[in-house]
Amino acid sequence: MESIEEASTNIDMGYTDKNSESSRLVDSSPVTKPSYMNIASNICAVMVLGIMIYCSFEKGVSLFSFHPTLMTLGWIVFMTSAINAVTPGDLATEWMPMRLRSARHWVLQFLSVTVS
Repeated sequence: MESIEEASTNIDMGYTDKNSESSRLVDSSPVTKPSYMNIASNICAVMVLGIMIYCSFEKGVSLFSFHPTLMTLGWIVFMTSAINAVTPGDLATEWMPMRLRSARHWVLQFLSVTVS
């Protein structure tokens, strides 16, 4: 009969290194299907930004006309891109390693808060 130590070394417990690149991040599987909804959401965000720019500057330029434009740019365009950066199947970032995708996510969120 095996001792407990020998039995525990023979069983694969699915050990993962806690310091590895993917230990705390979503697995970027190469088998995921591309998500065309990410592209559609980015296109819709840019369209909303275009409408907002048109409506804000239609009657002339004032200091307040920049406020809705920058808020739309920050919260709709940058935040949508930041969320899409870490979703599986994103066509713009599927080739990136997870660390780079995560860094892109945080940079876009920082830009979103800064611009807004």
